[in-house]
Amino acid sequence: MSMLQGQAHPASRVMGIQWGRALAAIAVAVAHAISHPSASAPGASHLVGRVGVALFFVISGYIMVVTTSQGSFSPLDFMRRRLLRIVPLYYIATAVTVAGVLIAPWAFKQTTFDLKHLVLSLLFVPAHAPSGDINPVMKLGWTLNYEMFFYVLFALLSGLTALKRAIGLSLIFGVLIIAGLTMEFHSAAAIFYTRIDSLAFVAGVWLAVATQGRPVVLSRQAMLTLVTFVVGVLTVILATYDRNDTNPMIQVWIIATCVAIVGLLAFGTRPLEARMPSWATVAGDASYAIYLFHLFAVAAVTVAVRKLLPPEFLVPGMAAAAVAGVAGGLFIYWLIDRPLDRTLRRWSKRVRPAGSLGVQPITP
Repeated sequence: MSMLQGQAHPASRVMGIQWGRALAAIAVAVAHAISHPSASAPGASHLVGRVGVALFFVISGYIMVVTTSQGSFSPLDFMRRRLLRIVPLYYIATAVTVAGVLIAPWAFKQTTFDLKHLVLSLLFVPAHAPSGDINPVMKLGWTLNYEMFFYVLFALLSGLTALKRAIGLSLIFGVLIIAGLTMEFHSAAAIFYTRIDSLAFVAGVWLAVATQGRPVVLSRQAMLTLVTFVVGVLTVILATYDRNDTNPMIQVWIIATCVAIVGLLAFGTRPLEARMPSWATVAGDASYAIYLFHLFAVAAVTVAVRKLLPPEFLVPGMAAAAVAGVAGGLFIYWLIDRPLDRTLRRWSKRVRPAGSLGVQPITP
């Protein structure tokens, strides 16, 4: 029996990717709900969060290719749409963080900043925080620094075909990663952009290039093979996982499992569409808001559990914190993100120059 069969319904690929975004956001929320109250949280929680972030990156690489097709596109139109989608909610989250530090510093003990650090954070430039860490003021924004860097490079190669763009991105990120593995840097930007994490974007790009124009549906045999691969690799990693281990091959295998997950979601979810609850798609739409805002709710619930309940309620408290994190993100999505995004999209259509290429990626 062939590993690939038939043609996929285009909407099923988008639907599956939305489920993937929901899975990634929930994974990060769960990881933080477990690790926030306990510095000695099990390695499994850290691994779950790490997989969630890598999954976001692979999906970004995949979707950028799918939404810009095989040919060239307008780099200015592309970047305008990406900025309109990413910047407003991130700035709101940063403003909430800054307000929290100024109003209730006791609740943000691990968050410090100065004016220079704040400005660089808003410009998506990696910089050393006053604490010495390479994090923006809103710490979860470190992933957006990678995203924006990827978008800029993707836009700079907009005049190429999808295949040549993939080759160009592979060369650029490959050189950066090799430099990071073989050289010692002191600049925050140099340290940040030479980490192996960015390999996930390239992997997503190649998955899209390899499959675009050849829509397929995975057979049961192929799906079982991919599921076995994902479970097997993550089980092996977890058996000896140490969150302080800097072995780059761990990240390579994590990225490989995320590529398999995206493949499953993009080409194997059509039979599940009718049976999946609507909240799964909504959670995918809200994944960006969940990612940016879940930690506020997680921290609030964790503090409440510590102060009001005995120690034996630690695990139920973690579960409650995870649920609160996801629920808080959904609330922000309905209250702020969704209406704001719709308003900006309408405005963008009115001001878009005639003849510019419309690039309409689904939400990050």
